[in-house]
Amino acid sequence: MAWSCTVDQDLPSYESNARLKRTLLYGDVEAINPIAIVDEYEYDNLNRISKVSSPLYNNGTIVGTGKFELYRYDAQGKLIEIEGYNANTNSPTGFINLTNQKFFYSSIGLKEREIIEYPQINAAENILFFYSGNHLSKTERYQANGQMAEYSLFEYQGSRMVKETSFTPTGELNRITEYKLQKDGSELEVIYAGPGKIKVREVKRTFDANRNLLMLQSIELAAWSSTMSFVMRYEYY
Repeated sequence: MAWSCTVDQDLPSYESNARLKRTLLYGDVEAINPIAIVDEYEYDNLNRISKVSSPLYNNGTIVGTGKFELYRYDAQGKLIEIEGYNANTNSPTGFINLTNQKFFYSSIGLKEREIIEYPQINAAENILFFYSGNHLSKTERYQANGQMAEYSLFEYQGSRMVKETSFTPTGELNRITEYKLQKDGSELEVIYAGPGKIKVREVKRTFDANRNLLMLQSIELAAWSSTMSFVMRYEYY
């Protein structure tokens, strides 16, 4: 699959800081009709995301809600929790709480810690965030048993992040992600895996003139990858 050079001209444009309405999945950049609705967004009276839901399909027809997330904020307006629910016919409410993401911040508003809880199995993972000035410099991810799963280091050119390198707890290379700004204003993310630095994926993000994300193209490059290439388009209010 090659990147399209003409499809960007057909994308819409929205006002600055437009509110995201929904994301749609397409087979490729030339497709006119979406395969499915990925997410739909709802907002509170302060224009903050309050709920993100995904339809439940049966033979291509929407028959209900497959999952949803509830967003919660503190008095200062910082996002502090996302509760995740999936459809479950065995639950009295029809949904079961599978994940809770909790966010903790420093006194100057930088995210320092994220906890991912799995209520059904009474387990939780932790992610710690470290900074150099206001730039994220390192993250550490810990499994439910308290052992480190991986850590990542971040590199910048000026204020723009250009590279993330992830390692195993013993320091072996896991993957490299490069972030490149293209001449047309789009952003290209290139992912390499393992010590051999095999290129496994490219992700292109296309924006309108006001930097609203319009389209994401993800292309799988490794024959052994179990992930499919896909295209997502973003609609705004």
